[in-house]
Amino acid sequence: MVTHDQEEGLTMADRIVVMNHGVIEQVGTPTEIYRDPDTLFVADFIGEMNQVEGEVLFADKVQVGSLELTCIPHEFDRGAKVIAAIRPEDIVPHDDNKAKKSGNVFEATISSMEFLGSFWRADIVSTELADAHLSANFSINACRRMSLSKGKAIYVDLPAERLKIFARPN
Repeated sequence: MVTHDQEEGLTMADRIVVMNHGVIEQVGTPTEIYRDPDTLFVADFIGEMNQVEGEVLFADKVQVGSLELTCIPHEFDRGAKVIAAIRPEDIVPHDDNKAKKSGNVFEATISSMEFLGSFWRADIVSTELADAHLSANFSINACRRMSLSKGKAIYVDLPAERLKIFARPN
């Protein structure tokens, strides 16, 4: 559902309502809903979202596989089983381990690549993430600069400010 309010100068796409079986999940601008979804349903409904199971360590930390990842602060209790989620375009590739010294950087292997015009969609897998697969969108320039290809080991960063935590679905 899209709303329109001439008094406030809004246009057709200024506000979106996302509903799930007749229940409003989130109301906001397209950018707000895409970049900061309130629920896993909204995150998955509006664009693609990588999802991996994890366990809460602290208000801004989650354990996924053998990795302790910093994330957007959340309200879940320590030990809660959660879903850590990040969009493919938010995954940052690195070609050496210098980046390993900071943030949520870990080694992964590119298991496949697909050219999609303005970027490459890579499927990456890491034993550190308990062999979870992630979709990552890499720019053409990054692929060229780092000679990214199927089978190549790279380092990737899941920026803490883009890693959201959601309740596991029942």
